[in-house]
Amino acid sequence: MLRGTLKLALVTLLLAGCGGDAPEEAAPAQDAAAAGMSADEAALDEVAAYWETHYNMGHADMVASVYTEDAVALPASGNVFEGRAAIEADLAAGMAASPQATINSMETMIFGDMAVGIGTYSIAASPEGAEAMGWSGAYMNLVVKEDGEWKIAANLSNYDAAPPLDWAWDTYEGEVPEEAGTMAELVEFYESQYNMGHAAEVASAYTDGAMAAFSDNPFRSGMSEIQAQLQTNIDTGAIVTIHDVSTTELADGWAVDAGWYQLNASDAGDPVRYGNYMNLVQQQDDGSWKIHWMVTNGWPAAAQEAADRLP
Repeated sequence: MLRGTLKLALVTLLLAGCGGDAPEEAAPAQDAAAAGMSADEAALDEVAAYWETHYNMGHADMVASVYTEDAVALPASGNVFEGRAAIEADLAAGMAASPQATINSMETMIFGDMAVGIGTYSIAASPEGAEAMGWSGAYMNLVVKEDGEWKIAANLSNYDAAPPLDWAWDTYEGEVPEEAGTMAELVEFYESQYNMGHAAEVASAYTDGAMAAFSDNPFRSGMSEIQAQLQTNIDTGAIVTIHDVSTTELADGWAVDAGWYQLNASDAGDPVRYGNYMNLVQQQDDGSWKIHWMVTNGWPAAAQEAADRLP
């Protein structure tokens, strides 16, 4: 099993609102209305803009300030960072290469005091003594509003292309998380149909307008594109085992479900890959659940075994 925790903490999201006189405070709401956006939509977009601006300026502490104290970050590199302090330390370490990020916020759904957003990112870096490099991928954020303010509570990101074979994967020492999610029926259906090679059946577990960013791939839109990607994945012959760790109910038949997965070469084969996932799921009229948005990341099992991440 993978050693790592996946804990979704639903806590506050702060937007650096520092006061000012009444006209200045009213301006963002007026700008949002002029753009056809709600105040919450504008505020959530501002989080992404604030993150990008201060990341590119090398301000690790200011970037970290948009995360809750108990935030969980599940980056594409395979690590798990729990808490704002750990996230800030990771940001600071990465900023030594003077990275420059571009964030593209694609869609956000707001459920009262909670919201889920998906988007893409790209980063260019110039490590000292090495050639310039760049990478990109997708992300999903879980955020909440408390006392009128927003903050990132959980984030998962991936790469949209396979990194080089000698990519330096992160290491993490932790305990295997308890499987406390409530999407057992969806997970069991997905897992069983995938392992039987039924790409069309697995694709039926997604909504008609679904968006899915599988590890090492860009976003796929709609069931037909998702089915094509599933067929490509299934054709590798790997067997998947999915561990449903956490389900957070939102509102009106929506929830965020998250966990981790393991791919084995065959039923009795060695592990070949591990990864985390985060899904926005929608309840159907018959009471079943389907995936509306999905982002998964993943890393080679050999990298984790070398890092002594397996029990």
